[in-house]
Amino acid sequence: MLMGLEAVKPVTLLLVDDEPINLMVMANALEDEYRLLSTRSGTEAVRLARENPVDLILLDVMMPEQSGYQTLAQLRNCPETSHIPVIFVTALKDTASEREGIGLGAVDFISKPFDMGVLRLRVANQVELANYRRSLEQQVVERSREITELKLAAERESQAKTVFIRSLYDCLNNPLTAIIGFSQLLQYDSTPDEIIEYGKQIHDAGELISSLVDPMLSYTGLDNEVICRERGLTSVRDLIYEVVDLLAFVAQERQVKVCVSAESDALSRVSHDYLRSALREVVRNAILYSPAGSTVSLVLTIDSGTVRIEVRDQGPGIPLADIPAAMFPFNRLGKPLGKEGLGLGLAVVHRTLDALALPFGLENQAEGGLCCWMELQQHR
Repeated sequence: MLMGLEAVKPVTLLLVDDEPINLMVMANALEDEYRLLSTRSGTEAVRLARENPVDLILLDVMMPEQSGYQTLAQLRNCPETSHIPVIFVTALKDTASEREGIGLGAVDFISKPFDMGVLRLRVANQVELANYRRSLEQQVVERSREITELKLAAERESQAKTVFIRSLYDCLNNPLTAIIGFSQLLQYDSTPDEIIEYGKQIHDAGELISSLVDPMLSYTGLDNEVICRERGLTSVRDLIYEVVDLLAFVAQERQVKVCVSAESDALSRVSHDYLRSALREVVRNAILYSPAGSTVSLVLTIDSGTVRIEVRDQGPGIPLADIPAAMFPFNRLGKPLGKEGLGLGLAVVHRTLDALALPFGLENQAEGGLCCWMELQQHR
């Protein structure tokens, strides 16, 4: 067999006739092109059809124990054989017999004695029709599956949109109320200390709104072509320390210690800005989901040209069944300690790293907490 070519499944015919000479003549005419099964009994024919992948049955009408009509009725009443086309091969030539056979579901009649050339042509026509029918049925099945998948995707999108709108309202309501309320208080006589406090509350509310809007802009603004064009040599260890510096204030505010383990450095050809953005979101999530006094660890390892970054936290982790859903937008699997969120963080990371063609995953650690990892190829 040539490599790359699929083997063609042989077409199997079942020959049924109580006369051995008739079976021999049909076999001589068809054995070069088809795989043949044969029997002299209608009952045995039903058993063979149920136990073998039969594509077409050539069935005698007049048989002593069970007629062809009775055999065809049994075939049509059996789920495993009801689809198999049947050609009657018979000495009967009257219209009533042909009408009865067609009424039972036969696809053709061949009269005895038959011409072997005509037999081959009629069998070939029915095999072609059966293949065409199976092809159409397969297309219907595939199209139905595609429609079902599209419907499910549309339902998921609709549900996600509903969750997003509800989450957006819930998340924005408190800071907007604070901004409106404290700005109204500023219109009245206030002491300098009160003005400072009101200003701080307004500032904090604005920061919270910004933290909600930024992931939305990041998610909707990702452009795969731009990401791919902006590839350049990046020091992975320097990028890790850059991200840690960017999040130093967040870690200090959350009272979470961030440690880096990176004994060796590696260069990788990747978009520095987009990788930094993805890693920043992963580390930020790890800090926000970690309890005060805990540690977030960033570990850089290099093995056979594969550069792996792991971000390990000591938070609650994610149930194993929920990990795939964590990659989808607006899925809030758990609320960060003391923070609001829209469930976009890991979706932004997943979409960014997917555009960069970088493997990414989430794993619960045996000692507790979550490990987020990503892998890059080392530039040599």
